[in-house]
Amino acid sequence: MSRAETTQDAATAALMGAVEKGVQCKNGVYRFFDPGIPLVLLRNLPVVRQQKLVSDYVQDWYDQYDWAKREDAPQERTLRIPVEGSFYKTFPEQEKLLNADEEVASTRSVATLLVINALATGKRLLPDRWVRCIDKESGVFGVFVGFFDAAGLRVRRNWDGDRVSHIGVAAERKS
Repeated sequence: MSRAETTQDAATAALMGAVEKGVQCKNGVYRFFDPGIPLVLLRNLPVVRQQKLVSDYVQDWYDQYDWAKREDAPQERTLRIPVEGSFYKTFPEQEKLLNADEEVASTRSVATLLVINALATGKRLLPDRWVRCIDKESGVFGVFVGFFDAAGLRVRRNWDGDRVSHIGVAAERKS
């Protein structure tokens, strides 16, 4: 067995362990166990590919960025997705809506929540909306995740100064 296969098998086992623990939601606040899998690995896991949980459409643009390859320590996470009242606001305006114990969520943690929730419940959150994340494609282009429909969730980029009716923000409790 190759190293890549071993890594993929370990990541799949970690993901399915998190799915077994489930996702709790109360008033738009989601609690789940995050196995810490990098986004570029998560999107290529067989279970994710088979169930079309991440869109195949132009989802390799972010492979070059550290935030897409970053692994995180496995841990319980609490995300607010989307933050209430965050639509039709610029990214700086959205940041002001976060509580003192929150920060803008990473693309990796939002995508992981969406995948785990879909595997655990069969429901795809954010089917017609996006949430901005803390990661950047470049100085003024922020990354956002959403439109999680039958084709899978999408990761895109947009100017942080745009006020768009369907782009909110995701918040994560600081650890």
